[in-house]
Amino acid sequence: MTKKFKKMRVLLAAMLALTISLSFVPMAYADDDPVRYTEAAVAKVFQMPVGTTTPATEFTFTVTGVSVNNNTAVAPPVIAASPFTLSFTSTDVGTTIGDVKTIIKETPDIFGAVTWPSAGIYEYTVVEDDISYGTTGDDQILTCSSASYTLKVYVRDVDDDDNPVAPYVYHIGALRTSPDGPDNPTGKVDPRPGGDQENYFHSQMTFTNTYYKHDGDTPPNPNRSTLSLMKTVSGDYASSSTPFDFAVTVTKPSLVPGSVSYTAYIIDVDGTFDLTDPISFPSGVAVNVQLKANQKLAFVNTHVGASFEITETGVFSYEPTATVNIPAGGGSVTGDVGEDLTIPSGLIMASVLYVGEGVNTNNVVFDNFFDENPFTGITVENLPFIALIALAVIGLGIFIVVKNRKRKAEDN
Repeated sequence: MTKKFKKMRVLLAAMLALTISLSFVPMAYADDDPVRYTEAAVAKVFQMPVGTTTPATEFTFTVTGVSVNNNTAVAPPVIAASPFTLSFTSTDVGTTIGDVKTIIKETPDIFGAVTWPSAGIYEYTVVEDDISYGTTGDDQILTCSSASYTLKVYVRDVDDDDNPVAPYVYHIGALRTSPDGPDNPTGKVDPRPGGDQENYFHSQMTFTNTYYKHDGDTPPNPNRSTLSLMKTVSGDYASSSTPFDFAVTVTKPSLVPGSVSYTAYIIDVDGTFDLTDPISFPSGVAVNVQLKANQKLAFVNTHVGASFEITETGVFSYEPTATVNIPAGGGSVTGDVGEDLTIPSGLIMASVLYVGEGVNTNNVVFDNFFDENPFTGITVENLPFIALIALAVIGLGIFIVVKNRKRKAEDN
């Protein structure tokens, strides 16, 4: 093996080692990014289940100086407006996609009022001040974001033609150092107020908070239900003692984490109930229940924004009708005699039914009308038409018989 070949192999090995080592260098800030960012804002993304009134809340964000030119012994200019505050009220509507309502607000440029003493690189961190409250099982839960950001502000004191000017922000490098939930991992972000105006319309330096609640009482009171199913019957021969079978599915809002199970009680005809005999409804699981006439299934802790589906098993001679009244609206649908009936299928009002706010405001009634003539469908009103049809059939039969006899006589 020649010395020249040995030198070449050593050189290649060194280049490979350098490449591998560089691949492990953490993501850095740069003043030569493809797009220069000269402003930075905090964006609050406030999410809650559909149908939830926005709670009156204030969120604050603290901007802290870290270093100047990577020297932590030197403090960068203080951000006088920090902590920044973003306020929300019940009048904030936002936008709703699926079962999630989202409201987004931004701060102004957090460096807009800073006077930079000289050219250099100024480093800051941005975090949200925690105001989380509520734990599993509480009627209201608000969770603040655990995101954090580091900003490097690149300041120059010459323009593009190298003419001296007052120090100005040439570029801001923004790095998310702790994720903002599962959909926003660590990495570089665009901190500009208003976003890029094409793919997003707010700063990507986001802090996402979630809020959800139920309006039931503690301790539970079935007479103040968050969702109810009432059974009624009608018709002269309808039975008040026959149990009717239902499959009830209640599914938690997508923003609610973990395993959830809702609780309901049966309120009897006389208005009594047994708090020692609850019925558990795991989220997303169909649970079978039986109700007689004028009995009610009363839920006491369904989240606002939970969806529900109810199927009544068809009963011979009974025509089912389901009537829904929830804060989002009302509607009814009638099924076929003796057949199953499922809501929300067939309802014009909505393809998905969501629990709304309030107590005793989310009510479903399934009425079964006893049909005296489930097979023939014959009523007094139909008799004249049936008689005409019968006469026509008889007349046609006589005509065919007479014609056949005449033909046979001619053949003979």
